[in-house]
Amino acid sequence: MFTEKKLYEIELRESREKYKLLADNMTDLVALYSPEGILEYISPSISRILGYDAESLIGGDPSPYIYPEDLSVMNKMLQKELDDGTDFFSAEYRLLHADGRWVHFSTNRKLIRNADGEVTHILANCRDITDKIRSEEAIKKSEAHYRMLADNILDLVALHNTNGEFEYVSPSALTVLGYRPEELMGINPFELINQEDAANLLPKNRNKAKDGLDTFIDEFRILHKNGHWVYFETTTKIIRDSNNNPVKFLSTSRDITEWKLAQFALMESEEKYRSLIETSDALIAVLDKEGKFLFVNDIRAQFFGIDKNSVKGKTMFDFFDKEVAERFLEQFNTAITQNIKVTYESKVISKGNEYWLRATIQPMKDVKGQVYAGMVNSIDITANKESEKKLRNQNKELREIAFLQSHILRSPLSNIKHLISLVDKDSLSEENKMLVNLLQVSAENLDDVVKQIVEKTYLADTD
Repeated sequence: MFTEKKLYEIELRESREKYKLLADNMTDLVALYSPEGILEYISPSISRILGYDAESLIGGDPSPYIYPEDLSVMNKMLQKELDDGTDFFSAEYRLLHADGRWVHFSTNRKLIRNADGEVTHILANCRDITDKIRSEEAIKKSEAHYRMLADNILDLVALHNTNGEFEYVSPSALTVLGYRPEELMGINPFELINQEDAANLLPKNRNKAKDGLDTFIDEFRILHKNGHWVYFETTTKIIRDSNNNPVKFLSTSRDITEWKLAQFALMESEEKYRSLIETSDALIAVLDKEGKFLFVNDIRAQFFGIDKNSVKGKTMFDFFDKEVAERFLEQFNTAITQNIKVTYESKVISKGNEYWLRATIQPMKDVKGQVYAGMVNSIDITANKESEKKLRNQNKELREIAFLQSHILRSPLSNIKHLISLVDKDSLSEENKMLVNLLQVSAENLDDVVKQIVEKTYLADTD
């Protein structure tokens, strides 16, 4: 009997030593309490985890080391376990470190009962989860940050399942499309996208996905709740799992309706002015500040026998002789550098024929008011020049005729004036004197008229 008892004590001691060895070397914190909350055992790991000496805590009340709010929760949980007759519960709480900071722990507590069901001890296994809590708080903070961005961004941000249905829609949906986010949940956006646009959208993006692309940028029309179309520019990103399988789609959509309408208006305006330029009888060209062609209209290209599609980047020296090109460049630089309109006339050779052009060079400005190019508007004045030449020739002939006629007229007129001067007026009667005087005045007047004709003829020639 003694031997059996001794063997039992030895076996019990060895068992206790074995489990104490385990408890003493665990990385987690292990503690044993009495039902009154007095600490009967705590593992040496407390020194590494909380900075306390294990022996100094034995026999004491650990309550002062527990965060007050957490202590209240822990006591309520323990009381509930006691009332319910259960032996196990888990909780999270904070313990005071020796350096004064609070450390987060996760604990599993086991109620140890005797044969009569009375609680004799409380065993606690505690693990430091400070890093986990910080990570969770960082994630929550990050989630809150990104949710705040998604919820307040002006663009419409949405998360879709693999069927395309909305799983999340930012509040901006109300501003952009007139729908509350909850109204769009579970709806496939293709139910709202213009069918003509959708027909091109699906195959295009499927082909991109097959080629390994994960991000698509598309423009399409989507129906507003009020019934009008909204132009969207949408960036869609495929979200994949670790096996590279698509699991979600993230889309960011921007309302570009105003920009799109402005673009249409600009295109319409450009087409209108292009039509005016192309149907104009004037020879129109646009050159950059260096004098290189940017554009010529059809009639200018035809006039000079050049290909309008290959003219870009070339200069006047590529199409005209040096003298004509240098004079144009001089006038062009004056217009560009002084920001003034310049008009000049020039004789040019085109397709073997001689032409006169009157060119007006007008500086062109960008939205900042800076000159970036010059427009050259030229008209063919060859016919005018020929008319002027004919007129000059006619004037010359008229001058010659007038000169001859003046001499023809002045010769007998001179004779008349000479004969009048020979008349003895004193021997004449008063009546005859008056007639002679009238004759002399008439001759002088006629002589003045002939002189004026000659003078005006020479003045015209000078002009």
